[in-house]
Amino acid sequence: MRELREDETRALRDFAQRPPRTLPEDSAIEPVLPIVLTERNLSATRFDQHHPSSWSPADGVVGLARESCKRNLGMTGLEPAQDDEGFYLRPQWPSSGPAAGEDVRDTDTSHPGSGTEQ
Repeated sequence: MRELREDETRALRDFAQRPPRTLPEDSAIEPVLPIVLTERNLSATRFDQHHPSSWSPADGVVGLARESCKRNLGMTGLEPAQDDEGFYLRPQWPSSGPAAGEDVRDTDTSHPGSGTEQ
């Protein structure tokens, strides 16, 4: 299956770095992230771990976007940030780590610390 190319990953990370200001001032603060689905995600059966419906069902679209960025772009977290346009949550990316598009929650448990141990 085709994974995300480096230029695709870079473009999506750049987009997510500073979300557009589209919400009124008194709105809840939520991260604004793209929903990134790979061929693996779109081809997975409903109960497969790679199917988006199993990632964060209670968190809705915001949770789906957050989890897809973690799995498919390598996002490691969100940090509070502020600029002239206001407060927002900025994604954090690893300086090095899994290859672009590699599902960081894969089933390989032979590497301690991979986040897949039970």
